[in-house]
Amino acid sequence: MTDPFVIETRDLRKNLVMSAETYFRTGALPWSGLLFSAAVSMALWYGAVVNMARQDF
Repeated sequence: MTDPFVIETRDLRKNLVMSAETYFRTGALPWSGLLFSAAVSMALWYGAVVNMARQDF
């Protein structure tokens, strides 16, 4: 019987956005992961700016 809360490492490597192993083996930068990470960072930054603008100091 397998434990539903245990995640095997081979399952994790399939779905990573960015992986150092992929870069090491192929030599190609993970552009999709870099762009995704930059987009999420910009969205969080924009949310913080909007939140700060709404506050009454």
